[in-house]
Amino acid sequence: MKYIHIKNLEKYHPGYKDRTLQWAKIYFNMVQGNPNCEMITNEIDWSRLIRLILLELQARRPIPLDSLYLTRKGLDLRKRFLASTLEVLKPFIEVLDEHKMAKFCNETVTKPLPKSHVDKDKEKEEYREDKDKDKEVGWDDKYPYLIKAPFKEAFNHLLDMRKGMKAPATQRAKELILDTLHKYDIETAIKMLNKSIENSWKGVFEIKEGNNNGKKAIRTVEGNKSKYEGLGESI
Repeated sequence: MKYIHIKNLEKYHPGYKDRTLQWAKIYFNMVQGNPNCEMITNEIDWSRLIRLILLELQARRPIPLDSLYLTRKGLDLRKRFLASTLEVLKPFIEVLDEHKMAKFCNETVTKPLPKSHVDKDKEKEEYREDKDKDKEVGWDDKYPYLIKAPFKEAFNHLLDMRKGMKAPATQRAKELILDTLHKYDIETAIKMLNKSIENSWKGVFEIKEGNNNGKKAIRTVEGNKSKYEGLGESI
């Protein structure tokens, strides 16, 4: 099997093998002033050149040099011999055998497209996350609340919220948040996390109770002893 390939197609349609095109470029110098184009005097050859360009762009690879295939794609080979058209179109096309076709596909299909800034930013974020995970080894011992599913879920929700705000928590920020939360009992810590998520806060804060100016703080894990403790005993 042989294949028809349009020369310099990658130059004018970069990356066409990796995406679906909605249009094709036909330059004016292909019809005006180009000596090779001026040699195409038969309108059938002209229309076939345009069709061959479109077929390869659509297939995203060289197309089979097969009479049945080309007939199905709209070429009426009864009007003009295919060999005559190929001879006229030599400056524009290249006929590939199986070996050249395999080499062509290996050289072009595997060539990656340039990465967009979005892909680069995503790679950087994934690299940073992997690096942070390495540093988090042993956190279950340092921060025992993390082994509790309700706490870990709330903590991860806070981190996801910060990512959505384009303000992902750094490794140090995570440690500071966990240090603060572990000063309180786990139920209070979870409430603080949920409060921050509810209000779109980047950090966690002590929850106050009551509406008086002297708001009563929720007790820490050590317990806040009343300043009046033992007063009755001393009287």
